[in-house]
Amino acid sequence: STADGDTQADNPSNYKGWGFWDVGNVNSYDKGVQLYNNGTKTYQRVKSQAFVWQAYLFENTLVPSIGWRRDVFKGSNVNAPRTTNDQVNPNDPTWKIDPDTLPVEAGESISYSVVAHAPKFIRDRLPFGTNFSLFYNQSQNFQPRPGQVDMFGDPLANPTGDTKDYGFVVSVLDDRLSLKVNWYKTNVTNDRLNGFQFWKIDQFGDVLLQRAFQLNHKDEANSWKWDYGFYWGGGDPAKEAVEQAKADAGAAAVLDAYNTNPVFKQWIDGWKYNDAFLYESSTNDVPPGLAATTDTTSKGIEFELAGKPTKNWNVSLNVAKTSATQQNIGGALKTWIEAMTPLANGPAGDLRQWWAGDSNNLRGVWDRDIMAQFRLLKVQEGSDVPELRRWRFNVVSGYDFTHGLLKGINVGVAYRWEDSVVTGYPVIETTNDEGVIDYFYDVKNPYKGPKENHVDFWIGYGRKLTSKIDWRIQLNVRDALASKKLIPISVNPDGSPAAYRIPELTSWSITNTFTF
Repeated sequence: STADGDTQADNPSNYKGWGFWDVGNVNSYDKGVQLYNNGTKTYQRVKSQAFVWQAYLFENTLVPSIGWRRDVFKGSNVNAPRTTNDQVNPNDPTWKIDPDTLPVEAGESISYSVVAHAPKFIRDRLPFGTNFSLFYNQSQNFQPRPGQVDMFGDPLANPTGDTKDYGFVVSVLDDRLSLKVNWYKTNVTNDRLNGFQFWKIDQFGDVLLQRAFQLNHKDEANSWKWDYGFYWGGGDPAKEAVEQAKADAGAAAVLDAYNTNPVFKQWIDGWKYNDAFLYESSTNDVPPGLAATTDTTSKGIEFELAGKPTKNWNVSLNVAKTSATQQNIGGALKTWIEAMTPLANGPAGDLRQWWAGDSNNLRGVWDRDIMAQFRLLKVQEGSDVPELRRWRFNVVSGYDFTHGLLKGINVGVAYRWEDSVVTGYPVIETTNDEGVIDYFYDVKNPYKGPKENHVDFWIGYGRKLTSKIDWRIQLNVRDALASKKLIPISVNPDGSPAAYRIPELTSWSITNTFTF
């Protein structure tokens, strides 16, 4: 009880008034080492060789080409050592990477292409100065990503891709008006997955092992850490025993998982939860370069229309439609989640998050912090990636003055339009036949951010300074009509904005160019 009120904060006898205490200063130039909470050193080296062959056959009617590239690379990531107090020590002399000890990897990329122009005897018979060409390109490539590892610390395969694109170009009026249409498709295997917060796994592992240790090694002086019966038994000895037995079963399940679940053991050992079952405050080391994989497929069509209404006036129009989907999301991350879910939903899920009387249990933490984000990624599988803008449109126009008082001046304007982008998904509540409530994301009806419009313009002046030197000065203004209104980038389940980004504001530059 308190002297006045319901809490100790209301008890006037607890008020001590002003006081003086020594507070240690931590300065970046003095004891700055205490300011670090993590550190990683990265080494990457790539050496490349390339060869390109191109030919012009049958009076330049057929233009084939072949490209070859070889990359030799090696790399690594190393986390900063820690002191006995679990502080990062960036000055440890052992914190280094020896390039000579790193494994060397190599890969080759090959591309083929061919362009077929209309033969002269056909062009001569076409009206209005018409010409046309067909093109086809096929390429294979990879991206060196040394030093990246999966959930268990095993090296990840490099992303590899293949692309096919083909189309045609038609021009009339002796190339004063032309249309290019291009279809393309790109497949990427072992692409890197975006949108998963691995630090939440780190936090979950810390709490899970700490709660299990506290129950397996009950400290009588700190019973608030492990005495579940006291906090959840309601003063009933029988119920207290039941609650404590449930908690002890959860702790035992964690130890049993380490001994019987190879995926769980590989995770604990790979993340270096050092002596997690021997000491309460165990330390761990998240694998540097940690990432997950996915496969992506992108395809679309592009239209480019270019015209020259007059000798000095140029206009171009570009329209593009794109789709991009993901498959096989997760890789080793998926394997880990599938192996961990029975543990989190079993007795171990009854363990409390921070102390024995905490209202949050680890089952809820698992579902909220880990499964929620993974479910969202999985329901997006086969759908367009959320960051995709399906349609884009650009038009550019420029005019050069070559006579009269404005001779030497050039002006231009550009308009850029981008389709809306997904910012989140509604959450739908359902109840099954057994009365269990569940939630799922409605990916078919996403929330979307605003479409974007941008206007640029430029004006310049150029002239000859000498017979061999040309000079040009130009003012370029980007996003001339930009709005300062914040743009939502993510939303809450009810559609209200959760985070914003600052829009691209108006910017300008002046360029001076000398050509000789």
